[in-house]
Amino acid sequence: MNEMQGDIRGMKIAVIGGGAGCVAFLHHFVDLIGCLEEKFIKIKVYERRERVGPGLAYQEDCDSVLLNRGALTMFASGDDLSTFSAWIRWKMINNPDMRRLVARGLSSVYADRPLFGSFLQEFLSETHVYASKKGIDIEFVNESVVSINKGVSADCVFVATDNRVDRFDYVVMAVGNLEPSDIYGLEKSECYVNNPYPLSGRLDLWNSAGNICIIGSGLTAVDVAVSLKKFGYRGRIDMLSRCGLLPFVRGVQGEKHVMRYLTEEAIVNEARRSGEVLSLRKVLRLLRRELKGVGEDWRRIFRIPKGAKIVLHSELQESLGERPWQKVLAATNDIIELVWHKLSLDSRRTVFKKFYRSWMACRAPMPRSNAELLYKMMESGQLRVFACSPCFDLSSGSGVICGCLGEEGRVNYDYVINATGSGRWVRSERSSPLVWQMLGDAMAVEDEFGGVSVDFDTASLIDGRGVPDERIRVIGHLTSGTYFFVSSLEMVARKAHLVAEQMARNINYCKMLRGSTDEKARSEVVV
Repeated sequence: MNEMQGDIRGMKIAVIGGGAGCVAFLHHFVDLIGCLEEKFIKIKVYERRERVGPGLAYQEDCDSVLLNRGALTMFASGDDLSTFSAWIRWKMINNPDMRRLVARGLSSVYADRPLFGSFLQEFLSETHVYASKKGIDIEFVNESVVSINKGVSADCVFVATDNRVDRFDYVVMAVGNLEPSDIYGLEKSECYVNNPYPLSGRLDLWNSAGNICIIGSGLTAVDVAVSLKKFGYRGRIDMLSRCGLLPFVRGVQGEKHVMRYLTEEAIVNEARRSGEVLSLRKVLRLLRRELKGVGEDWRRIFRIPKGAKIVLHSELQESLGERPWQKVLAATNDIIELVWHKLSLDSRRTVFKKFYRSWMACRAPMPRSNAELLYKMMESGQLRVFACSPCFDLSSGSGVICGCLGEEGRVNYDYVINATGSGRWVRSERSSPLVWQMLGDAMAVEDEFGGVSVDFDTASLIDGRGVPDERIRVIGHLTSGTYFFVSSLEMVARKAHLVAEQMARNINYCKMLRGSTDEKARSEVVV
């Protein structure tokens, strides 16, 4: 009863993190709330950076850091896929650079990430204005959240920074990516870079190096290598990863594929026959049929090719046209969360052990322009890609020595750059001080497959007792263990939409209840 009375008086919501997930949530939430009176809803957005909207992923950086999807398919809404392209067309009226983008064709243009960050910032500003007109008060706090705690009666949540503690009815955690893991214990070396972003502040320093080692060979590694080259770097670059597999190359983007076999209905039916638990074998059977239907071989996705240069050359040839298998994988966005949720525990472990890296190389391909530049670097001998488990030696007076490169023997690197991407787990305070505190206080529990455990249907944070807390919702990278594929903004925006819908439904109910309570009070006065 006390909780409901608090809701009737007004609603206070905290959003932790001011990146793309926050932008998507606020957009949908404000859109779903009817016009209010007396500032019924107050929202505080906590973001330590001065610019709210871009977050870490789309912050100010060099223009060599590209989106890995065409501009036509980038958006910040879970149900409107034209928001970014519409913004570009609007901006092109007074911006020659935007006119050139449009002239090249937005379906095939890979805009730089800082440009998308500017779009997010303006999109958020429009949402802010719209919210104000509806009677929703949004305040931006440029501070880091250091702790989150529940009230004594569990009817509220307290959010603390170094300077303040505020009480809220609901919290939405959209903290973005975790810090990369220092897998090889190199943090004591001055030559080691744990997180390369933003690149723009580091390229000048790296440019004088003779040898640079990049740990990893995924999209982050591609960003680093391409940016170094475009900035004029003349030294040698070695990419070291356990599989030595570069991302595949995105082909021409055509019409969206409509699933015929790997459908939600088929997944539900297969799971029902097996007691609501799905085996990986059954999923692969459906995927094989889907790929066969477009003339593709399913083994393409899970093979680990030998020789990065040979594979990249082949990829460049094949990416000149449409690639049906890529459209099939893109269409899995509609069912991949359900598949992962229904898979048995053993099947999920098998996915991570055997298939995850090759899946991501196929599912998150790189733009052709980046692939062309990488191939030129490999042709000239400037770039090499090794499949190995690096073994580093810090005993050298300068640089870091790696001794696992076969015939090459030991190589002394001037810089070692961690490009393995965001960490999946919070294994130390360095990964995320806030999440580390919440794990320590049993407000959250670690998910075996990444991030923290959340309820599948509501994205509510699960606490140390195994109980979902609907007052704390989580979207984005922290939910990777529950939803599997969260590195796509499309998936983050969809989940932000879901959370916004559920919260708006509850708040609209509270408004109705408040209205009935006010009417009763008025009738009592009349009597």
